[in-house]
Amino acid sequence: MRHPFALLALLVSLAPHARPLQLAVQEFPPYSFTDQSKHLVGAYVEMVDAVCHEWPDGCTITQLPNLRARKLLEVGELDGMFPLARSPEREQSLRFSHPLGAASWGFFVHSESPEPALTRETLSGAIVGVTRNSFSQYLLEELDRRLQQQGNVPLHIRLNTTDSIHSLQKLTRSSRYQLYFSNVDVARYYLASGSHQDIRPLQITHQANYQVGFNKTRMNKAQLAAFDQILDKLEREGKFEQIKARWHLPAPLT
Repeated sequence: MRHPFALLALLVSLAPHARPLQLAVQEFPPYSFTDQSKHLVGAYVEMVDAVCHEWPDGCTITQLPNLRARKLLEVGELDGMFPLARSPEREQSLRFSHPLGAASWGFFVHSESPEPALTRETLSGAIVGVTRNSFSQYLLEELDRRLQQQGNVPLHIRLNTTDSIHSLQKLTRSSRYQLYFSNVDVARYYLASGSHQDIRPLQITHQANYQVGFNKTRMNKAQLAAFDQILDKLEREGKFEQIKARWHLPAPLT
């Protein structure tokens, strides 16, 4: 454990070069979203905001459309974005903070679907909806590659612009999708927000940690170390545990 005075010294050493961190989130409840009062809220917004209060020059956290935020992060017009999960492609251009928390991904179906469980036969040639340019898409395409190596017919993957209840509801509209692959917390949040008994979870298939992803050209290793030390300190103090308990989210995977 780094001594508090060592953390202070590191932060002071960064101060001459410090500036507010420019961070982005998307509409992604329960992690980050705009409430009815037009305030930016969510479990990970609260956690990162707590870190930002101890960062030398603070941060600005802005909600942007997912694809726009990813593009700005890629070209270096943002310092970071959260929550993001690691993938080989993302690790080429991003540095990742210590984990904020764990998440699960899985398949959802129409409540009248006869499928009792997920099988290779269920997935063979199935029409599956997923969010474009998301970790969900990455996981689904990796699963499809593995299944094809075992002899399955390729999935018919249909891409949506955003995670939303409207995307999930395509399961009920003239059977546009047989399955929908999604972050489980996000899907359950949307399904709990209204009368959506016509959609049910089929099976959780993946787990991973969510982190803050920083553009490598704007966040060096020393700065990331300072950010992580603040994050770890707040974790030890129990602040993050309280936030995750209030939002019913799990601790990071170890």
